[in-house]
Amino acid sequence: MGKDEHAFFYPNLGESTRSLDDISVTGLRQIFSRAKKEGVGKTLSRLTLFVFNLLIFHLLYLVIPLAALAIPVFTFWNDTQRETKIFVGCLVAAYILTFNGQHKKLDSPKPWFADLPVWGYLLSYLPLRICRTTKLSPDKHYIFGCHPHGAFAFNRGAVGFCMPQLFNAAFPGMKVRCLAADAAFYVPFIREMWIWSCCVSASKKTAIEVLKNGMSCFIYPGGEKEQLMHRHNKERLFLNSRKGFIKLALQTGSQLVPVYAFGESSLYKQTSILHNFRMMLSKKFGVAIPLVYGHVGLLPFRHPVTVTFGKAIDVKKNENPTQGDIDELHQAYITALTKLFDEEKERMGYGDRELEIF
Repeated sequence: MGKDEHAFFYPNLGESTRSLDDISVTGLRQIFSRAKKEGVGKTLSRLTLFVFNLLIFHLLYLVIPLAALAIPVFTFWNDTQRETKIFVGCLVAAYILTFNGQHKKLDSPKPWFADLPVWGYLLSYLPLRICRTTKLSPDKHYIFGCHPHGAFAFNRGAVGFCMPQLFNAAFPGMKVRCLAADAAFYVPFIREMWIWSCCVSASKKTAIEVLKNGMSCFIYPGGEKEQLMHRHNKERLFLNSRKGFIKLALQTGSQLVPVYAFGESSLYKQTSILHNFRMMLSKKFGVAIPLVYGHVGLLPFRHPVTVTFGKAIDVKKNENPTQGDIDELHQAYITALTKLFDEEKERMGYGDRELEIF
């Protein structure tokens, strides 16, 4: 037996939420039921963390983006003063002018933003962590295929936020960019959060630029289709027909690394409301509208999420691969991903799960 190379990396503030005993306390009912046993101090600490995360999740993903969209509409719709309309109009125009393709540039991340303490608190709520099963050379470039997408790809926090404690600690010297759907870059505030935390456009042109510049790509092959396929506690992947990232790996000679986020499928429950209509929007416009809920609103159910990086698949560069070349590597990738899932699910606390690939 070889040496076990597994290593775990946690966000900066994860110490208090690593134990399974802590993780089992998921909400207000459990917090108060244990108050007598744990005392006032521990109860207040749990309650503070719960309320903080509840507020921050809704501010970041609902209140601020909706307010940024609604305030200009409200201002012009209502009988407000002319000066107010001009002022708001100028603000809107100035903001629109910043839509200059920044999401396609590679130098946009802001470490001061991505490493703010608030992200450590948010990621520690679950907690979210990285598991490195083997070391990777920073002298090579990789395409990390992450599965599943989940309702909101919460696991993406491991690559872009708390970088010194998470990704940079797991893979020293490696530079990475996360590929995200262009639609996200047109939502106020969400756009800034994504751009400042290592996200770029998921277009093929941008992905090639990332790899040409010696960086690695972190992608979600299942995309919006897999997002709408999400079912609570079900490991469902949309992968059989997703071969674009395989072709990209061949054309650039990038090594492929399967990544599985254990726990991602347990964070939200999705409703079936307007499912066919939402699937139609996804198919025609590439936009996913997940109608989900967590423990309270958008606050996810509390389950540990472990973003597990598998072994790299060596890829020989082939600028003009045949369909047979693509299919062969695609099958090798699925085999490696399935092996990673089966070998690690027990260790990550999800031994009863079965992987479904569509």
